[in-house]
Amino acid sequence: MIPLSPISGQPESAPALTPALAAQPGVGRPPVIVLPAQDRRLRRAEEARRKAEAAAVEAQAELARVTRLIAAGQFASWIAHEINQPIGAIVTNSEAALRWLDRDTPDLPEARAAIARTLRDAGRAAAVVGGARAMLAKDAPAFGEVDLNQVAADVVALTEHARATLGVTVTSTLLANLPLVRGDAIQLQQVLLNLVLNGMDAMKGVRNRPRELVIRSGVLESGDVVMAVQDAGHGVKPADAGRLFDHFFTTKADGIGLGLPISRAIVVAHGGRLWATPVPGAGPVRGAVFQFSVPRA
Repeated sequence: MIPLSPISGQPESAPALTPALAAQPGVGRPPVIVLPAQDRRLRRAEEARRKAEAAAVEAQAELARVTRLIAAGQFASWIAHEINQPIGAIVTNSEAALRWLDRDTPDLPEARAAIARTLRDAGRAAAVVGGARAMLAKDAPAFGEVDLNQVAADVVALTEHARATLGVTVTSTLLANLPLVRGDAIQLQQVLLNLVLNGMDAMKGVRNRPRELVIRSGVLESGDVVMAVQDAGHGVKPADAGRLFDHFFTTKADGIGLGLPISRAIVVAHGGRLWATPVPGAGPVRGAVFQFSVPRA
């Protein structure tokens, strides 16, 4: 409240500034703070740092989004790769059943056998999808006693169509009375199937020798059970040897680089290991041997 003059009743005026104060610039106005040059530089640097941090956070979020999209796409490609074999076998066996039935005198036993194989392969396709779902949900594997010799026989049957298409001969040298292992039969079958398919792919360009694939089973000195897949391809380049099990690394034009890393992860989860070596001995056949071992039950 502005006080009134006791004589005139008019509002009192503000006291006059002294000449000394009136001569000072800025008196009566908000003070102006002038920062030294060094402080201005620090403030600008701080503002630049905040902007850089905000840009980095945004870039990380975008990178995470892109990584999720790539991972989802690669995982879908891997599922398609894994399920392609049983689907191809289903088609082959269904066509065979139709041919047996279309004869002048239908061969019912052969048709029945082809249909049985079709049902088996359909079950295999369902198992692949179920295994992929379990991997995404991080479900515990269904461990039990597994006969790896039987797993090898199943894989040979599953790859019948691919072997015929690529002209590959498979020889199984399996140890009699092979000890059982403890593990998930479907997952171990996926590992061996992946190694067999990779061996077949490695021989696509072979022209001067038979395309032979050898599957062996045995027991290591440690007591672990081992399965080996040997191809007659062109071998592994020394520069690639250390990267074979890296995610997204592939030597195939149509590869996705997930089969071997996932296979190794499955084997490690079973307490085993997966490794690759050149074909032993000298000669025209170079090739590679992929082996995995798991503890016996």
